[in-house]
Amino acid sequence: MAAKKNRKLRIDGLGAPNGVLADALSGTGHRVDKIYEETMEAVSHIVGWRRSTYSKTGLVAEVLHVGNFNVAATEAKRHDLRAELSRYGHPETDIRIRKDGAVVRELQSKYCKDAETTYEACRASRYEHVDKVTPSDQYEAVKRVAEKAGKPTSKARIRKKSRTPRPDEFTDHLEHDGVAGNGVPYDEARRASGGDLSGLTWRRQRADTLHTTKAAMKSAAMLSGGISTLQHAVKVVRREEKVAEAVTNVAVETTASVVTAGITMAAAKTVEHAIVNATGKAATRLVSSGTLTVVQTIFNLVRLFMNGELSAKRAAEEILIAGAGLGGAELGAIIGTALLPGVGTVIGGLVGGIGGQWLLTKLLERARKEQVKEGRLDAPHMQRLEYRPSANDPESLQA
Repeated sequence: MAAKKNRKLRIDGLGAPNGVLADALSGTGHRVDKIYEETMEAVSHIVGWRRSTYSKTGLVAEVLHVGNFNVAATEAKRHDLRAELSRYGHPETDIRIRKDGAVVRELQSKYCKDAETTYEACRASRYEHVDKVTPSDQYEAVKRVAEKAGKPTSKARIRKKSRTPRPDEFTDHLEHDGVAGNGVPYDEARRASGGDLSGLTWRRQRADTLHTTKAAMKSAAMLSGGISTLQHAVKVVRREEKVAEAVTNVAVETTASVVTAGITMAAAKTVEHAIVNATGKAATRLVSSGTLTVVQTIFNLVRLFMNGELSAKRAAEEILIAGAGLGGAELGAIIGTALLPGVGTVIGGLVGGIGGQWLLTKLLERARKEQVKEGRLDAPHMQRLEYRPSANDPESLQA
């Protein structure tokens, strides 16, 4: 047991993948996710200890504070700042903050059931030169207790073997040099010490959605922006388009692609996390491939719509069909993985993707038939794709 307790719990995210492309698109997201992963591993490690709930609650709170600060530092791109746990059993400090490797701040964390008890736990003389971290939901109450204890008539000042910490010695979060982590309420630390990591899981998934969506939008901006710029540059050279018109078209097309990519990725991640929470099965790499395929499909649909070759209604239907294919692929991949990992993942994803698109296509066709019967839709709209030749289409000009 001693070996487990003295094990170094690393929560800095420095072991995250940092490939050139991945780092350019979502290096921050990879590191943040790694910090959450390490935080959850550290908490799970502590949960297994044979200690009192009070002791484990305090230790878990320290881990959560370190993780929150390092997430904030990573998102602020302050790689010179990192928080870490002090050596287990250190008499004075629980947490250290380092800048460029040097210790710049030391803190003692105390998590008790109420503000009065938390304050009393901080009164030991050995804590005189370090800041005290309290539960975020007790912070204001602890400061009021400190103000009251500091009055000349207070019985707390008469005690000889302890001191009366001032209100400014307390904090409810880690902060240094403009970087501040989120506070940790007592109830969250207590629940986590019992193995309930739902709050931590929710924050990790929220961060994953945010950073993955940003990466998808960056990728769309580079890909779609580059292609659109090249296409319109050729038109300008051929004198088919004025420079001002080309610039406007590039901006519109790139913006549409970026927004579409962001919405698609956010929706995909939301579905992914919902399925993971419901089934407990981890998502596969097929999800990312499916998302990119859907984004590429949507890019083409947006281009056709902007060129007047596709109606808005038909474009919306095609986007729904592509989205249904992605959802089916995700569900099929998870079911296939559960039945036969590897081969089942691929087969399940393909079957699910094709099935999702087929099902939604049939539903849309049935809806259009009903509209035609009722006279609310003309027969030509029954075509699966409404092609409208553009003015620049050579074939349409010849006709």
